[in-house]
Parts: sequence; structure tokens; C-alpha cells
Amino acid sequence: MRTIEFKTVRCNAYLKKVKDGRYIQALENEGNIKDCTYMINNEPYEIECIYDGVLEFLKTYFEVVSKEFEGVLVGYKDIVITGYLTVETEFDFMDREFTKLSRVPKQIVKCGIVYFGNNRKRLVPLENIKMIIEEIES
Repeated sequence: MRTIEFKTVRCNAYLKKVKDGRYIQALENEGNIKDCTYMINNEPYEIECIYDGVLEFLKTYFEVVSKEFEGVLVGYKDIVITGYLTVETEFDFMDREFTKLSRVPKQIVKCGIVYFGNNRKRLVPLENIKMIIEEIES
């Protein structure tokens, strides 16, 4: 397999961060127990927050944007595109109850890190990267 790191590549799409307004609001009660509410754009969501790690509240972190550009591929990274926000009730070693907030990835994409300008980079899914064949004149 030929490596294409530090070579010029042509890309036809990249990942852009999305602010979809979804988050979990956690208010501290007694001890480490929290009252949690699923929120969308600062409004409570109609699903009640159940403390058993249910995968119901999907958050989007990135979206694919179509754009043609050239740059230099410098590395690779796994990016979480969408993931579930979860709330769980767990117990520590002294059998005390606490609330754990976490995210469970749903869609992960292998991306290339492409620099296209001075200190400007984009995350590009590997299927959107093509190597430019440079012909050397002799």
C-alpha cells in the first residue's frame, strides 16, 4: 500500500462542526445525585430523562460540506459524527450512588487532516480524498 502522507491531495468535501443545541442539563442535588433534563435550544425535550443509559437522545457533532479544494494530507483521525447522550446511575466502591453523564458514539468516520492554507486545516473523510499525480518532466 502506498502512503500519501505529506503529498498534495484533491478533496471534494470536508466535515464542518454543527451546533444542534442538544445537551443534558444537570442540576446538583444532595451528594453526587443530579436532576437531569434533555434540552434542545434551551427548551426541555419531550422525552423524560431516565437514569439507566438509554440510547434515545441523538446529538450531531459534524456534517459533510461539499467543496473542491487542494491541500497537503498530514495525518489521520477518527471523528464522531453522531452520538447518543446518556445518563446513568452508578455506585462507587462504598456503595454510594452517583450520576454519570456520557456519550456513546453512533457514527464514526476515519478522516484525513488536510492543510489547505497557512495554519488552516480541514477534516476530510477518506472517501473524499484523491491523490494528485505529479508528473516529473525529465
